[in-house]
Amino acid sequence: MRRLRGKFEKYFLHTHDRVRQYAVGVEQGGELMFRRIADTLTKYPHLLAVSNDAKKAFQNFDRAPMWDLLEREFPELATLVRFTYGVESAIVLRDADLGDPIIVLNAVGARQGCPLGTMLYALVQHPLLVEVAEAYDTLEVDAFADDVTFTAAPPVACAANALYKHLYTLRLNGELNDAKSSAISFGVTEAEARAAGLNENIPWMHAWMQAELPDGSVAEGGVILYGGPIGTPAFVRAFLQAAVDTTATSFRRLALMERRQDRLIMLRQSPSKKLQHVQRLQCLQ
Repeated sequence: MRRLRGKFEKYFLHTHDRVRQYAVGVEQGGELMFRRIADTLTKYPHLLAVSNDAKKAFQNFDRAPMWDLLEREFPELATLVRFTYGVESAIVLRDADLGDPIIVLNAVGARQGCPLGTMLYALVQHPLLVEVAEAYDTLEVDAFADDVTFTAAPPVACAANALYKHLYTLRLNGELNDAKSSAISFGVTEAEARAAGLNENIPWMHAWMQAELPDGSVAEGGVILYGGPIGTPAFVRAFLQAAVDTTATSFRRLALMERRQDRLIMLRQSPSKKLQHVQRLQCLQ
C-alpha cells in the first residue's frame, strides 16, 4: 500500500484542481483539510462552507462503480479487491417468519475492519465530487472520506450540496444525514444562507457561538470544525489551553502505571498524538 501512496495522492488530490480528498495517501490529511477551510473562511468572510455527513457511509455504498475504477486507476489492487469483495456476503436471518432460515446476499459497503474500506469508499465517491465541481466553476471541494465540505458564495455552496446529495443517492444508493451536516460563514448571516437555498434541516454554526472545549468547559467566540477551533484569538487560546491541560492530566495518570513499557505505549498512543494534532491544527507563532 505504501508503494501506491504516490498514485493515491495523484488521483485523490490532483484529478481536479478544485477537488481534494485528504483521507487516502495524504499525511496529516485531517489537519490539512481543517487548515485550508479555516484559512479560506477567515480570508474570505463572504463565502459559505456547507459540510455534510453520510449515513453509515462505509456500510451502505454501492460497490458496482468500483470495479471499472479499480481496473483503470489502481490495477495493482484489482485482484486483491476482487478476491475480498468479488463474492457476495451471506446474511442469515432466523426467526423472521419468512421460512427460516432466510439467506440475504449483501454486495454493498466495505467489510468491518477492512484496511481497504476508506480507499474503496473514496474511490467510488470521487467521481461525484468532480462532477459537482465541474457544475460550478467557483466551487472548492474538500473531503475527508465521507465528510465533504463545499465552499463558495452562498448560492453556489447550497446548490452544490443539493446536487451532491442527489448524485450520492442516485449513484451510490446512499443517504446524507442533514441533521449531522453544518453550515458556517464569518460574514454571511443564517437568513442570507437560507434565502440562498440552504436546506432547513442543516444546522447553522454561527462563527461566534459557544462551543465545548476539550476539557468539557464551554467558551464563547468560535466553533469547533473537524476537531479544530475557528473563532476569535481568545477562543482559540482557550481551546489550546484546554487541550494542553487535558493532556497534562493524562501525563500525571501515566505515573500511576506500574510498568514502564505500559507507560511508553500509552504515551505514544494518546497524549503525544493529541499534542501533535493540536500543533498541526494551529499556526503557532
